[in-house]
Amino acid sequence: MLTQDEFVKTLELELRQRTLLIAKIQIRELELINLQFGVEVGDEVVAAIKVALTELNHGSFVGRLSPTIFAVGYLASLDPDNLIAEIHGAIAKLNASQSWPFLIQVAVGVVVTAIAASQDPTDLLRNANAALAASMRDGHAKIFQPYLERIEGIRLLIGQLAGHLVAPVGMSWVLQPVWSIANNELVGYEVLSRWNSEEFGQLEPETFISIAESLQKINLIDRWSLEAAAEACQLLSKEKNLSVSSNISSITLQLEPDFASFVKGLVEKYNLKPGQLIIELTESSAATNSEIIAKFIDELQVFGVHVAIDDFGKGLTNLAKMASISFQFLKLDIGLLRLHTIASERSMLRVGVEVGKVLGVPVLAEGVETRDDLAAVLEAGVTLAQGYLFGKPEPLEYYLKSA
Repeated sequence: MLTQDEFVKTLELELRQRTLLIAKIQIRELELINLQFGVEVGDEVVAAIKVALTELNHGSFVGRLSPTIFAVGYLASLDPDNLIAEIHGAIAKLNASQSWPFLIQVAVGVVVTAIAASQDPTDLLRNANAALAASMRDGHAKIFQPYLERIEGIRLLIGQLAGHLVAPVGMSWVLQPVWSIANNELVGYEVLSRWNSEEFGQLEPETFISIAESLQKINLIDRWSLEAAAEACQLLSKEKNLSVSSNISSITLQLEPDFASFVKGLVEKYNLKPGQLIIELTESSAATNSEIIAKFIDELQVFGVHVAIDDFGKGLTNLAKMASISFQFLKLDIGLLRLHTIASERSMLRVGVEVGKVLGVPVLAEGVETRDDLAAVLEAGVTLAQGYLFGKPEPLEYYLKSA
């Protein structure tokens, strides 16, 4: 079994001669095994895995990089699935041959040196580590692709947001107009988050928001977004009473049960009128966290903040739970609008409108980009719309100048 330095040197020599696979293998829950069954048993597990990995395939070389992480330089085949199968097979055989009161599990990350951007051993091991980190999270072996390293870097970046009192460098907000198609006039905007990272460039909102939710940092982004919306309300409504909305994750409400107090503070700080600030909650969060959502909405009503249910129609709708909470707007998922091109599915837009009528709230259609889209939502009876036909997401300054 090679040390880390020996493994790197061997890898460097092999790379001069051939393409190979590199796998990083991490023992799951070794600390828990040590705690419950004793360090001696944990040492037995490590020793047994060392033997199992060294017997993988003739011509491979194996190193131990840390107490729980091993590395394999695989020379026999360039099929990463084959290597993954061999590793899991070796662990399964080990579990079958031992009498431990638990099953050993490992995470596996593999990189193919032929498709890696760099042939430097340190870079290759870092690539393998990105795949290993992804494997540790979801339980499946991962083969490195360039996006994995970027994702792991973004996770690290977001993980460091704790304690930030202000938004990080590069995070900003844009506004997209909301239009009353019934009255043909601008009635408000939605605030959308953007993040142009110095290290990773423009981050996709779906990516950094989902990572922030998984790391339980989304409450920080929600706070900054909501403050951007409150500030926009104040600046845009000097001559006309326009509303501004911002989406809040249900995870934020779980992390901060008193989040309504923060919202109230913004209303007071920016001297907002009732109905100017709108908080958007997704249909799925309203249905699955109805008690938390209902309490939050009741608190908001006291100081005049309205609520919109977003992405309606995206998932399985629980109308009973929807009817049990009080909200002011229903936003149809963009997928319902896209269905209007299919004759048999045109009625789905009307279904959304009818639900709005039953619940007594106006309905907004997202993604209205063309005149055909507009005709479809008008035919269905939608009264509010948002999309490129009415305006693209632009910085606050853009709309202040055009006001």
